[in-house]
Amino acid sequence: MATQPQLFGQSIKRREDPRLITGKGTYVDDVKLPGTTHAAFVRSPHAHARIKSIDTTAARNSKGVVAVYTGKDLVAGGVKPLPVGWLLPDIKIPPYNVLAVDKAGPLQDPDMF
Repeated sequence: MATQPQLFGQSIKRREDPRLITGKGTYVDDVKLPGTTHAAFVRSPHAHARIKSIDTTAARNSKGVVAVYTGKDLVAGGVKPLPVGWLLPDIKIPPYNVLAVDKAGPLQDPDMF
């Protein structure tokens, strides 16, 4: 009877490692398909900062830009806030907009808790 190789406690040579560690692997980010559109998000460097205005002029005028959206643009376009947390009865859950509208930070209204 042939003996089975012992796998537990032993190093196993992975077949994909040589191409990945030598820079010859293909990652999802390496795949370029015609017509692909990319997205970029700008985050506030200040927690819970009030948003007075956002100047999107430079972004809109940049070569190759298809669209620029702010939180106010999405709300005006009818994008509804996402439910956050557990949907249990008697739990107060604040609306969470896809992009910040009036205030930067994790919650639009942290005083609701």
